[in-house]
Amino acid sequence: MEPIKKYFAIITGIISLCFILLVNTVPAFSQTNSVTIFGPKQYDKPKGKPVTYTDTFHATSTTGTYTLWVQSGAANLNEVKNVSVSINGVEIIGSSDLRNNNPASKVISIQSTNTLTVTLKGQGGNYITVKVLCEGCSGIISPQGGTVTLEGYASVIFPAGAFLNNNSVTVSATSFPETQENYNVSGSIFKAGPRLPYEIRINSGYVAPSTSFDVVLNVPDSFITTLPSGTKLRVFVQIFQEGGEEALDHFEIFPSTFDSIAKTISATLPDDVFTNLRHIEDTYEAIVIVGTTFK
Repeated sequence: MEPIKKYFAIITGIISLCFILLVNTVPAFSQTNSVTIFGPKQYDKPKGKPVTYTDTFHATSTTGTYTLWVQSGAANLNEVKNVSVSINGVEIIGSSDLRNNNPASKVISIQSTNTLTVTLKGQGGNYITVKVLCEGCSGIISPQGGTVTLEGYASVIFPAGAFLNNNSVTVSATSFPETQENYNVSGSIFKAGPRLPYEIRINSGYVAPSTSFDVVLNVPDSFITTLPSGTKLRVFVQIFQEGGEEALDHFEIFPSTFDSIAKTISATLPDDVFTNLRHIEDTYEAIVIVGTTFK
């Protein structure tokens, strides 16, 4: 591990909207859950003319079942009366959908790169909230160990003895602004370059693993081909430390190996990268990012 030389005080308290993509594990599966791959994002209708917003979101894997979710206002207040939300040029949810059901949701087809277009008309001061979900499942790791795979994103391998009893583990891919801010602060010390637009979260519930574990992280070609010359792929892990009156939440670089054929980067991480101090529900979580540094 390449330790950070100085720590910065960062206000933490990330309230997780943790979403779960397709997770395979040995030996068992549990119920299906939703994973957020975009949003939730609020779009405001200002006074005056209609307004159109355009956003882009990515999906490393397109094999899941994806759903567009839209809510107009909240608690019957601040509702936009004329709404159009499109994916890749096709309107999915409009005003009539929201009149019948608010929030409204529909299953969609997506591509690796997707364009979301929101058009709002009518009275100013109102808003809608949009997110895109993927259906998946979480899994159980037995005392004999097992592998949790977030299809298209990452695999997490726990050895025998990591958990004394069967334990549910969730792997998710998120894009939280707070995590980006923490990465930016730490990255200024490591001279970090571009990173993947999402972080991998590994949540083991109320029990942390008692051994080190391995992560294998997918690195898409679409990311590799955009890297500036002189950059090296790295595995960054967020480390939470209590420092008296201040909480320190920063990223450190861990030794890793990049497989240029499989397009994956692998690392062995210690069990103490898990913390239960980030969440009000006290669950244990590790946060991993594929980033770069300049050689």
